[in-house]
Amino acid sequence: MEVAPALAAALRYVGSAAAATAAQLALLLGPGLVLAALMHSLSGFVERRTSRVLGGAAYLLFGWLGTAVHETGHALFCLLFGHRITGIKLFDFAPRDGTRGHVRHTFDPANPWQQVGNFFIGIAPILFGTLVIVLAARWLLGAEAFGRMTEPLPPGGAVRTPGDWLALARHVVAGAGAALAALGDPQRLLAWRTWVFLYLTIAVGGSISLSSADLKGALAGFGTLVFLVLIANLATLWLGDVLGTGVAWLVRWQVVGYAAMFFALAVSALVALVMLAIPGRASR
Repeated sequence: MEVAPALAAALRYVGSAAAATAAQLALLLGPGLVLAALMHSLSGFVERRTSRVLGGAAYLLFGWLGTAVHETGHALFCLLFGHRITGIKLFDFAPRDGTRGHVRHTFDPANPWQQVGNFFIGIAPILFGTLVIVLAARWLLGAEAFGRMTEPLPPGGAVRTPGDWLALARHVVAGAGAALAALGDPQRLLAWRTWVFLYLTIAVGGSISLSSADLKGALAGFGTLVFLVLIANLATLWLGDVLGTGVAWLVRWQVVGYAAMFFALAVSALVALVMLAIPGRASR
């Protein structure tokens, strides 16, 4: 049975919009989600290893601050996306229910902005935890160490081909590497500010993880995000690659965030190596 030309054209248009949506979301979220997954796994290791080395003292020294940053991230993104916070516990040294902290919130299911917010609220501990580490580094190590890390991609640096992706990766690694080199400066290693920064990295880095509830909420919001981007492409694709051009501009600046995440990941990896070198307590 031959498909009517108009129907065939409509199907091609929908297919093009779907392909554009997938490409745009991969570009906007792909690198960040990969880095977030690595940070989630690494922070879990740091938390377990710290507990093994220090026992119950680990939470008294590091865990409470990490929990507070984790829950603050959730709370800030709740406010950003218009959710109503109905309960909050930043940390608890002796929880009766086993929960060290929580943020309870409600939202309007009919509000697309609040629906999409579930995705960002779910991954907020990773975004906010990374921001805290980077701000602490800028304050304690000096803003001059982060010159390269805060540089966007060059004008016109759209990411479309594998070569473009490779250039983006090199840009991110170079920026984070320059900041790491500043951290390894012998003069800084003798300064108290460096050790305060490492303490904050251990504490906050251990909180950059997502619970099953966080992941469930993020997944629910992701579906709405995909739907809204698809609708936007369906509405504008006939005018040209309008949305794609906007995404390319955002990614040009978004590499600063990727570099910050990579820096935080690398610092947490260094902390993990140090914790691994310290003998753990013998189990009884």
